Amino acid sequence: MTSPNSKVDCHPSLDISYDMGWKMQSSGNQYDSLSSQGIMFGCRTGKPVAWCVLAKECACCSKAQQIGHPPPPHDCPRNFQGSSKAMESKAARRIVVSLWISGYKVTHVVGNDDATTRAILQHKGHQKTDKGKLDRQIHLPIWWADPGHQTKVMVVPFFTLAWQPKSPIHCMRSDSYHLKPNYACAIHMYRKKSFKVFNRAMKGTLEPLFDDHKWCGDWCHLRYQSPQTLQTYVKYHDKHKEKIVSVDEKSS
Repeated sequence: MTSPNSKVDCHPSLDISYDMGWKMQSSGNQYDSLSSQGIMFGCRTGKPVAWCVLAKECACCSKAQQIGHPPPPHDCPRNFQGSSKAMESKAARRIVVSLWISGYKVTHVVGNDDATTRAILQHKGHQKTDKGKLDRQIHLPIWWADPGHQTKVMVVPFFTLAWQPKSPIHCMRSDSYHLKPNYACAIHMYRKKSFKVFNRAMKGTLEPLFDDHKWCGDWCHLRYQSPQTLQTYVKYHDKHKEKIVSVDEKSS
């Protein structure tokens, strides 16, 4: 526990949202860009707090190297060596350190659930990982997962199955397009509730595909419909024919 007169308490707290953008990126899997920019926004104001631009190449230096002459005096943008994917974690560390030097401490970071960036924003000699790059005197930020990125992580496997020529569990493209807004809505509405309420809400995003609406909340207009009315809607999946384990069987 820190004392009231400690140096940490003299730094104003910042809750920020962080993400990295690359000049060249393909479907989120290929990172070969030569430059990138990481920006932190204030969670309460939505305004930019700090940013960091990283570059692996310099056009002036590269041209001078090709012709065999020393580069002329210029403002060289080259400030990073390594893989393009590693730029995200390195930029996050530089921003957190620069804010600390400027007199601010980052209390919470909202961002993609990236294991590398979270590991970098740990103190050196951390028990669970040896990748921590923050000095002991720098305030350790708490990581909050981005709800939008959580939705993407949840539905990507469904889209992958739906686009396969022969899906092993009969997952259709319409199922994926239904699941994505369901997950996004459930996370947005219930992420601040208790785990019991949140767990029930997440079950209600998948089970309606099998005509099971007992997990749905008041937002589901099919929950209170009669069986005759439900038969007029589109055909649902059959767990017995498709050999899919129900929620009750998984939890038992």
